[in-house]
Order: sequence, then structure tokens, then C-alpha cells
Amino acid sequence: GKKELADMREYLRQFKSETRLRYNAGMSAGKACADIKLGKYESWIGARDRLPMNVVRLYAEFAGSLTPDYDAEGVRKATEEFNRQSRPSQ
Repeated sequence: GKKELADMREYLRQFKSETRLRYNAGMSAGKACADIKLGKYESWIGARDRLPMNVVRLYAEFAGSLTPDYDAEGVRKATEEFNRQSRPSQ
């Protein structure tokens, strides 16, 4: 419905804005994933799991190197770094 579409639009706007801030700061995609707080969207199913794929895609867009190809290697590296950043210190 309209409410769900408005929620998705706001999520995408917020996510792109938060990702842009980290891109402009020179943060790696994996560190950006660990740093981004999704707020009220944190509980959305799969939201955190999709962060590396979505951040890598936005980073390519911001760099002007966006292509139709999926950057599997970039997503793999971002996911590994994200997972290292997200683990609690031992």
C-alpha cells in the first residue's frame, strides 16, 4: 500500500544519504556497512544482511563506475570486512 511505499522511499533515501557520508569520508565499503545504523529499519528482514551488496553498489554509483555487472568480489570483500568489524571484541 501507500504507507509501505512511503516507508521504502524513506529507507532508501536515508540509506543512500548515510552511505554517501561514509563514501565521502573515504571509508571502505566494509567499514561503512559496520558503521551504518538503520534506525527503525534495523528490524526489517534481511536489512543488515544486504548491507554489503547495497553499499558496494552505491559506492560504484558514487564513483561513476556503475555497470550492469554485479561486483561479486567487491561484495565478498565488503562482507568479510563487515563481519570482522561487527564482531564484539574478545
